[in-house]
Amino acid sequence: MNNDNISIRHHRKASVKPHRAFTVNFFGNKIRTIVTTNFAVVKKWVYKIRYFYRARRDQLVIGLGVQWPVNDPSQSYTLQLCVGRHCLVLHLFYTRYVPRIFHRFLADGRNTFVGIWNYNDEIKLRKSQQKLLVSRLVDVRCVAAARMDMSLQASMETLAEAILGREGVNKHIEIATSDWGRGFLSKEQVLYACLDAFASSEIGKKLEAWDWTD
Repeated sequence: MNNDNISIRHHRKASVKPHRAFTVNFFGNKIRTIVTTNFAVVKKWVYKIRYFYRARRDQLVIGLGVQWPVNDPSQSYTLQLCVGRHCLVLHLFYTRYVPRIFHRFLADGRNTFVGIWNYNDEIKLRKSQQKLLVSRLVDVRCVAAARMDMSLQASMETLAEAILGREGVNKHIEIATSDWGRGFLSKEQVLYACLDAFASSEIGKKLEAWDWTD
């Protein structure tokens, strides 16, 4: 996904334990991306999102993605969330506990979590060691099929081009199937995780997924 319009920059000075900070560029959109395993960092991120978007509590669309090991699709190694220009990549494989406010955020029925080809994500998260429950998870393919007469087999690349007008947003299989259980995710993995969640959230907003009922 690296090209002139899509790139990632690591902020080494801001990347002190327990998190790493990046800026992802997506066609001029600068997405602040945090990779962490830390309880306090996750808690702060949720508080920030709830404050920044308090006026849109009933129409909040959050991009959600999950990465898992190729040899065990039932496991969750990362959970990536994106709201506006704020992305959190939670490395679940190394995270023992998450704050209660994070559980409440995922379970809040007013929030609409969106992704692509995500029909197993809810099960994966529920079976994770953190036992994460997502109350409202929408596959934007279904919304696009109903509201734009698009194919249910549409890929991220197809949806991003048709709905966002952005070309080249493809999910490379070699990154998707890489080792997400490694101690430090590579820049390519962080970019992949961020864009998975960000593109999903932007597509979901364009489709007004907050009022979708299947």
